[in-house]
Amino acid sequence: KHLASRTRYVSTVRSEPQAIPYLVHALEYHDVSSKSAEEILIELGATAVPALLSGYHTKPTERAIIRGMLAAIGSDAVTGIRKFMASGALGVSQRAQLVRLLGDMDNSESRSLLADLQVDASVDEANRVEAAAALYLLGDKEHRDFLVASLDTSNVHARRAAAYCMSF
Repeated sequence: KHLASRTRYVSTVRSEPQAIPYLVHALEYHDVSSKSAEEILIELGATAVPALLSGYHTKPTERAIIRGMLAAIGSDAVTGIRKFMASGALGVSQRAQLVRLLGDMDNSESRSLLADLQVDASVDEANRVEAAAALYLLGDKEHRDFLVASLDTSNVHARRAAAYCMSF
């Protein structure tokens, strides 16, 4: 009975994607409806990623839930994060949050994107250091020298990211 109704809801949301932000909003309720919204959003996969990323930045109390959902979505979420970051509409600190999220996800696609960000000279210094820090925290110690050098940079965001990851 419940599976049939959930399947109906998922197909309705797939045909009307403007409903997805309402599901993200329902995550704030912390009851059965929020759990159902979470399950539906995960099932929607890549279709839900842009709304989830928007919610990640606008709903700080739900970030842990959204991070878990993006991790459950997996590689489809990484593709969405790559596109969202490339849009250029985000500030440095918002991009840094996404870079940290990639580190939290810890799958082959997220590691690949982190490696790409770390070596891309067009990416601002703070986010290059964030990417190196995330890789370092995932066990990739080859970025240690880069992070140590970043402790002396004039970029405050980069210094913080380097110092934070080197404290572990």
